[in-house]
Amino acid sequence: MLHNNQLNVPDSYSDFLMSAGAILENAPQAVVITNAENRIVYVNHKTIEITGYEKEEFFHMPIKRFFFTSPESHFNYDDHIRPIRQANDFEQYQVKEDGSGWWSRVKISPISGADGRQIGTTFQFEDVSEEHHLRQESQFTLEQQRMLFENNPVPMLIYDLESTLVQDVNNLAVERYGYSQEEFIGMPISNLHHVEDLDSVVENVRNIKEESNNSDEWVHVLKDESTIHVEIFAKSIMYHGRKSRLVIMKDISDRKDAELASKYNEEKFVSIVDNMDLAVVEVDLRDRITFVNPRFETMSGYKLDEIRGEKYRDIFLDDDAREVMKQEYIKRKHGEASEYDKYKMSIHKKDGTTMEMAISAAPLFDVHGEKIGSIGIHLDLDQDHLRTAV
Repeated sequence: MLHNNQLNVPDSYSDFLMSAGAILENAPQAVVITNAENRIVYVNHKTIEITGYEKEEFFHMPIKRFFFTSPESHFNYDDHIRPIRQANDFEQYQVKEDGSGWWSRVKISPISGADGRQIGTTFQFEDVSEEHHLRQESQFTLEQQRMLFENNPVPMLIYDLESTLVQDVNNLAVERYGYSQEEFIGMPISNLHHVEDLDSVVENVRNIKEESNNSDEWVHVLKDESTIHVEIFAKSIMYHGRKSRLVIMKDISDRKDAELASKYNEEKFVSIVDNMDLAVVEVDLRDRITFVNPRFETMSGYKLDEIRGEKYRDIFLDDDAREVMKQEYIKRKHGEASEYDKYKMSIHKKDGTTMEMAISAAPLFDVHGEKIGSIGIHLDLDQDHLRTAV
């Protein structure tokens, strides 16, 4: 921008323009000079370049015709130009000769004659279209981020890294944790943890590095003192000029309960099977052995580490038995047989001998109900009392 807040010029405009013309022509912004009636008496080269008008079109025309044509600029003209007494500036939207628009930062300065009376005005128009659009996009992005934060379907909070005090929370965090937003703001994040976890929480915050992202699992304490299992996803951010941490808190209580129930049932099942002196084999969907219990190790002569990942049929079955298994698989695939099979079969032991087994098979499922393999309960029919029972 030119730095003349108020220009003292000779009475003659021609004298003034001759003395200042070189400076004005090379100014980086559009410069327009008007007389006391706000009619244009001078425009520089930048003005012609930006607006698209010819130089002759400007002279003796009211400046309002060229630079205050959009509806929102009418207020600026009435508010800033007619009563001008001192320099001021503002931004407004301008319309070019071809109908396209641009945003300008307008700086207005009165021109005084030798007697101190205002004899004209200088207008400087700086093209700030790109700056304006960037501000608009930035504001739009901030509004989007705020909306996504507040309405996210997962509880979220932001806390200050230095003080560990909560700076902001979203709507679902308020709903899920039972605290009001006012109660949340300024609360130490340690309030969400059991006392026995506090040392770990402090250590976790201390080890956070700038720009670091991480995930972890914690037990959180709600306002009513009940607890939930949460999976934490955290990211370092700057929030209101402070180094902060954005935390997403996903409730995984149902998953943890299912895992605990599954573990309990598995341990109970293994205990029952071991006490019944039954051999157990588990295989995945490709018939690869994933588990055998100690009883099966004793009966077959193989340790789990020797056969884990190997196909059950390749180690324990001969050609005839493989064909039987193949036919059973085809029947199950076409719905002609149940996945809960019972059959007799001879299997090979590690020492090369065979043993006749009564096998009861059933599918295995994960916690989501997806089939992941099969389990086979093996009963040694070579023991006379078991043969009789079967």
